[in-house]
Amino acid sequence: MIFSLLTFALWGITDVFYKKGNSEKDDKYSDLKTGIIVGIVMGIYALIYMIVKKVEINLMDILKYLPVSLCYISSMIIGYKGLKYLELSIMSPVENTSGVITSLLLILFFKEKYPIPVYIGIVLVFIGILLIYRR
Repeated sequence: MIFSLLTFALWGITDVFYKKGNSEKDDKYSDLKTGIIVGIVMGIYALIYMIVKKVEINLMDILKYLPVSLCYISSMIIGYKGLKYLELSIMSPVENTSGVITSLLLILFFKEKYPIPVYIGIVLVFIGILLIYRR
């Protein structure tokens, strides 16, 4: 529970910094700069993790992961671009529903089974998104 609360708090703090860093409409490259910096930090973290956990690196795994990584980085940069023009209080919750969307796709296409609390969480996130859009 402590790590969940810490993640919740830190995620909110990072959104504030993203918004502040991308709020200057005169800097048309601020979204790209933020995306590059976040990508570098994530890459360094992944490298340290692989070294510490002694993960064997397979060239084919890297080649398979590159398109996924490209999609993720592209979606981050699009999100940072949107932060210039949209309210953070609306954009962030909607943007961060990827876990729910992934769960739904796994249920629909791969017949994944989850415990009841996961289904309740999916419904609550969906209701939250609808309430945000009604605003």
